Amino acid sequence: MLLSKSPFLLGGLLYANNNSFYKKQKSLIILLLDILLMLALIRYLPFSPQENRGLALLVFTGVLWLTEAFHITVTAIFVPILAILLGLTNTQKAFAPFSTPIIYMFFGGFVLAAVLQIQNLDKLIANYIIRLAKGNLKLSVAYLFGVTTFLSMWINNTAVAAMMLPLTLGMLKGINATQNYRLYAFVLLGMAFSASIGGIGTLVGSAPNAILASQIQVSFTEWLAYGFPVMVLLLPAMILALWVILRPNFNIDFSPEIAEVQLSAKILEPWSFLP
Repeated sequence: MLLSKSPFLLGGLLYANNNSFYKKQKSLIILLLDILLMLALIRYLPFSPQENRGLALLVFTGVLWLTEAFHITVTAIFVPILAILLGLTNTQKAFAPFSTPIIYMFFGGFVLAAVLQIQNLDKLIANYIIRLAKGNLKLSVAYLFGVTTFLSMWINNTAVAAMMLPLTLGMLKGINATQNYRLYAFVLLGMAFSASIGGIGTLVGSAPNAILASQIQVSFTEWLAYGFPVMVLLLPAMILALWVILRPNFNIDFSPEIAEVQLSAKILEPWSFLP
């Protein structure tokens, strides 16, 4: 009855179904063409059979990644399965990278980021930043960059950037984005770069750190001895570079009451021990 009286709704449903159907067909066509390309490379590349199969698998995976014919997780599973079928390695070696300590270390980092959000600690952090700054916009931004950098040392920097973005936008909510676009760019870019710089400080801050450390046999403390000083030098250099390029205007009205994150009593109750 509803569909018969709503031709636009019916048309929308048909379009959605057809669109989904075409997407599935497109993915299958790309997969079939990619398989044919892989077989052709195995057959016609002028290298040894083992090298041909390895290069063909690399191209096959690259095509699926670039075209996004399948979700990235599906493409990732294709790699070890095809490596086994092509005789490039055995099952144990093919799936070993999925259970390395590096994977579990970063899984733990994402869990910590999720815990911060579930327990509303991220909002509590934003609230404290505003209170400590006492209405000073420059101090608020400096605290934001510092907190982002510190968290990125212990949690994956990508997860920290994703967590801090809504808090940053909330802090800037009372500021006109059109009139103060340089300030917006300075704060948002600074927050993102702070996460990247903080990720340099420790092994757990970013995936490349742990991968490199596993290859050159560097311990956590050894990495910290080199990474932390670099992080300390890069942070003010980044802020200075953004300041020179963007010339943000901080002489604007900034009301903590507008930008402050409002927390209910239910949220604050588990953290009542904090000052």
